Amino acid sequence: MNMSFDMSHFLRNIPGAKIADSTDNAIIIRLHERHFSISNATINKYLDQRNTVNIAGETACYAPGYYEHAVDILGPRKSFLDFMNANEQRIALSSNDEQMCVELSAISEYMLIALLDQLDRQQTAQLLERMPPELFIQRRYAPDDLPEFGDLFSRVMTIKVRAPEGYRQTRQKKVLFELAQSSLFNIAYAGGFGLTLAKSWTRGENPLALYGSGALTFPRRVYDEAILPYYQLALSSDSAIYAYLLFYNILEYFYLEVAETELHQHLIDRLLDPTFSHRRVTQLRALASVVRKHDAELDDEQILADVLNEHLLADTLITWIEHYEAENGHYYTERQRLFGRSFTLKLEEESIMAQIAKRLYHLRRVLAHNVEGGSRQFVPFSDQEDVLVKELPLIRYITEQLIIKTGKDI
Repeated sequence: MNMSFDMSHFLRNIPGAKIADSTDNAIIIRLHERHFSISNATINKYLDQRNTVNIAGETACYAPGYYEHAVDILGPRKSFLDFMNANEQRIALSSNDEQMCVELSAISEYMLIALLDQLDRQQTAQLLERMPPELFIQRRYAPDDLPEFGDLFSRVMTIKVRAPEGYRQTRQKKVLFELAQSSLFNIAYAGGFGLTLAKSWTRGENPLALYGSGALTFPRRVYDEAILPYYQLALSSDSAIYAYLLFYNILEYFYLEVAETELHQHLIDRLLDPTFSHRRVTQLRALASVVRKHDAELDDEQILADVLNEHLLADTLITWIEHYEAENGHYYTERQRLFGRSFTLKLEEESIMAQIAKRLYHLRRVLAHNVEGGSRQFVPFSDQEDVLVKELPLIRYITEQLIIKTGKDI
């Protein structure tokens, strides 16, 4: 082994870890009263390439001819675990000429060493959250066992791309990254589960987990059973996109009632007119024209504003925004660039509903159609989801108020 390098450097950010011993083949690490080994061959390989190894973000490792990236499993893990068990925990793919190889399996010892070497204390702490707790480690391993250190991170899956020796390619890192991403699609397509390249070691959290009212009361009304499943599913979703669209579905549920109220009144007025006769073709045509004109002039954004005006009070909504910003900082009342357009809520009773309708409708349209001004606006699993998370409390509050206010008294 390269003795000019202090191995304790790798363990500097792992609380309680220390070098216990070394052999011709491995370094022995002591952690939580148990011993683990790291092979000298892997350490030497990394040290020989150290100057060319780059940690991309915090979850990917790149070296010339090699790319490895952590993978997050989306949704229920059972189908993924069953698929991996059926493939003996390793999925390997090769190009037709067998020059390029891709593998989905547990994180490699090589990448683990690179991470321990290059991540800072905070990033390492997040990585260690993927490791089993101390009590589990002590129960799983006997004092005289000597498992590999990487075994502690066996639940961390990575996609690995290996190019042939001497591989030369302009923008090599980008090419290997794209191969990793495309291979994940093929694996997900074959297995029927969702996979994505991880951007952080921090596990994904429900974007709405922090926003409970805390108020437990016996219901005074029974709520519309047709919309409650949408609300429950939105709260349980780990996807900000999915949650937003589910909340918006609740708003759309009230479209028909509000949109047709005026139409129904027009039709009633004409039908009850003493001069109306179903025998007169001109009057029937005029009646049909009213319906066609109504359908042609439907404006989703205006209907949404009408729904808000029908069921919510402007001053109550303004008060909620003021309280929310007092606790969480100014956001809605400051200028925000939201997927191609800028919005600033002005807390004015006469215009607040129209402002909110414009904002909600724009976000829904971008998420559903992903087009604004001819260009793509939203990319899932990107930093853009952080923007959407900040928009969720407003639409959630509005849908909750709609559910409550449209309920029937017990």
